[in-house]
Parts: sequence; C-alpha cells; structure tokens
Amino acid sequence: MGTYIQGVPYAWQPYVEDPARYGASAVESDYIQTTRCKVEDIRKFIWEHRKELDSLDIIVSSEEEHLQIRAKLEQNVPGIYVTSSVLQLLEISNELSGKRSGVAWLCEKLGIPASAAAAFGDAENDEDMIRYVGLGIAV
Repeated sequence: MGTYIQGVPYAWQPYVEDPARYGASAVESDYIQTTRCKVEDIRKFIWEHRKELDSLDIIVSSEEEHLQIRAKLEQNVPGIYVTSSVLQLLEISNELSGKRSGVAWLCEKLGIPASAAAAFGDAENDEDMIRYVGLGIAV
C-alpha cells in the first residue's frame, strides 16, 4: 500500500525495498525506490493521516484481484476515481482527479481549447486524457 500527502509519496517499507517481489519491472522498481518514503506500518500511517491523504495505492497480486477490488470500490465508495498505471497497483483518489482533469485545468488556464491540445500516454490512467484532447496518442 501507499499514499500521497501534499504530493509526497509514502509506501509500505517491504514494497519500497523489493518492488519486483510485488510485480514491478526493473524500471518501475528503480522509480519506486528513489521516490517513495518508506513507512513500516503503512496502514497505521494511513489511518493517522486519513484527513490529509491525496490518494491511495493498493498493491494487488493478480489481475483477478485487481478487477475484484476495483469493482468493489467503484460499486461501494461514491466520489472516487479509480485507475491504474501498472497492473500491480490500483490508484484511488477524488473523483475530480486524473490526468483528464489536469489537462482540462491547464487548457483553461492557457486559453487553449481541448480540441487544440495533444496528449501522449501508455497506460490506463492516460486513457481519459487521451480521449479528451484533440490529438491523443497511445504509445
């Protein structure tokens, strides 16, 4: 498990120390190990900071578990946005979150219509952004 608080990523210590054990590729492992703050008891940490959380990441062990947990979340927890950048993670945040929302905000601030914007992506968490802009490119 992991979480973000004011943009700072925190994750369960065993996951940070050996991300490959939980399905991360070599590139993903390096990224996790160089960006996450280790937390020994992540559940306790999340509970203690529950009013400050930006988002939650749940580590899953299989595609079946991924789909089951995702379905339960989407059916039972209103107001959330569930996505995934890699198979072993479910990423949960506020329903107004996501890359589409970020691009929409940026387009508005810059005075650019979405139809004149381009976006690139390679994962599920990019899909809504790619569909939103005038030129969406899946890489």
